Amino acid sequence: MDYEKYLREHNFQKHYNKLVKKFKKQRILIYGAGELFCYIRNNYDLSQLNIIGITDKKFKNEEEGNLFLGYKIIPLNSIKKYNPDYILVSVLKFYNLIQQIQTDKQNPLNKFNKFIPIIGLTIQEFFSTVLQEIKYQNILIKLLTIAYYMFPNKGIINYKNKINNFLYKKKHNKIKKNYLNKIEKIKKKLNKKEKIRVIFHVFDDARWKYQSLYELLDKQKNFEPIIVLSRLYVQKDNTTRIQSIEELEHTYNFFKNKGMNIELGYNTKTNTYIPLEKFKPDYIFYQLPFYCHPQHQPEHCSKFALTAYIPYCTSLSLTETTNELEFRNCLFRYYLTDNYLKEYYSELMNNNGKNIRVTGHTQFDYYFINKDKFNDKDKTYVIYTPHHSIEKNSPIKLSTFLETGFFMLQYAQKHPEINWVFRPHPLLKNVLKTIYDDKTIEQYYNSWKEIGIYDTDGNYLDLFIKSKLLINDSGFVYEYFPTKQPIIQLINPNAAIYDKTTEEIIQQACYKVYNNDELEKYLDLILIKNQDPLKEKRLQLYKELNLENNYAAQNILNDIKTTLEFD
Repeated sequence: MDYEKYLREHNFQKHYNKLVKKFKKQRILIYGAGELFCYIRNNYDLSQLNIIGITDKKFKNEEEGNLFLGYKIIPLNSIKKYNPDYILVSVLKFYNLIQQIQTDKQNPLNKFNKFIPIIGLTIQEFFSTVLQEIKYQNILIKLLTIAYYMFPNKGIINYKNKINNFLYKKKHNKIKKNYLNKIEKIKKKLNKKEKIRVIFHVFDDARWKYQSLYELLDKQKNFEPIIVLSRLYVQKDNTTRIQSIEELEHTYNFFKNKGMNIELGYNTKTNTYIPLEKFKPDYIFYQLPFYCHPQHQPEHCSKFALTAYIPYCTSLSLTETTNELEFRNCLFRYYLTDNYLKEYYSELMNNNGKNIRVTGHTQFDYYFINKDKFNDKDKTYVIYTPHHSIEKNSPIKLSTFLETGFFMLQYAQKHPEINWVFRPHPLLKNVLKTIYDDKTIEQYYNSWKEIGIYDTDGNYLDLFIKSKLLINDSGFVYEYFPTKQPIIQLINPNAAIYDKTTEEIIQQACYKVYNNDELEKYLDLILIKNQDPLKEKRLQLYKELNLENNYAAQNILNDIKTTLEFD
């Protein structure tokens, strides 16, 4: 990003002069030690402010007192004892961050009142941001939202939260009533020997994790499963996420070629979303908690269907937006892999996780159904799975591609005797276009195709079963773990926190890598020297997590039958 141009367009010097005039005598703590602040610190004189230190989620407790760009490091958990008057927030999306802090009960900044942005919004940004946020809000909430953007402080957020809590209870009582009415309607259908229509709301095949449930329901006389393919619903300026019609056609053909019942939930001729009620669903299972059109989201669909979700990624990062959490709150059922996740979300969700059921994960059912394939001792493939989150404003920052992507290609080229599989996140290629030219990107992808398998298929677990190593910074840790094969986990020090289960796997049973020297060392150790010192720890944790002989699809079907009171 061109920070010089960005700061000039936002009249940073004029904004800073106002900060000095208003807060010169106050004790100021900087929040945000990223590239933006580094640029400001190196190009502007901040000495007129009484800055007592700097904090950031990446700073650890043992770093307290050390210096960063000449400022004392103060970890988040230590802020209270330093008693700052104001926190000067040096991130690009100040307002989004403050709202996230206020809704995150575990954030040490949650109790703090006084935040000020290091950069103000332009008039155009102000109106476009506010108009987008108030689009679906109650009139009073709209007024408070506008006031908050004009005069950001916690008092306005508190009033907004009180009203939101009242509206939340009213809304969710209505949703609960909708679900109870729908249960009775489904029971009547069953009495008439009519089938229960189950919709799987999907966007792509790469994140398709419901195959075992679809197949199990398809075998039942009381169920009719249907795939409904929709299109990612994104803001017009979010070009890296826009889904092409060609990608939709690819996904449609993926399911059609498997002989599955599939319909389009998006009209490609008129570029409009087809209301899900037209498919007359009784249940809707979602692929993602985001990118759903408002008319496709659980709150709306509760009027005519029971809604459910299984996380598409078992290795969840615990960075959640308010909208994603509200998606979970509105569900009839939220099916989770283990009790660690249930405990976490029960504390985080406004409904205290009352809709959560622990069933295992349908992704793991493939291992359960294909037990015999594990007897094949010919483990040949080495899989590299780079994530897409290289954007500056990414909330998860899992990706290490900028550090390791080209090194991995060079290592693979030096070792053509190894059967390489390059499986990038579906969004990586588009995101790379914000950094590299098209020629560089195409050359990189083509180089992988020349030396190994370029894999984007949604059914990749066969490759997992046949592989001997995963090199990963994506969300595959938990999914790959049942293979019992080694994992090299590429660590981004700025990454969001993982769920407890995934963190246990990474800490106890993965080869953690922070730089290319360590990466080369572990690649040589495992692939060249055929050594695997973490094998015993890996097998022990596998037993502790009870991953063997658990059939999630059957557990979910049992829950549905219990809900509807039929055998």
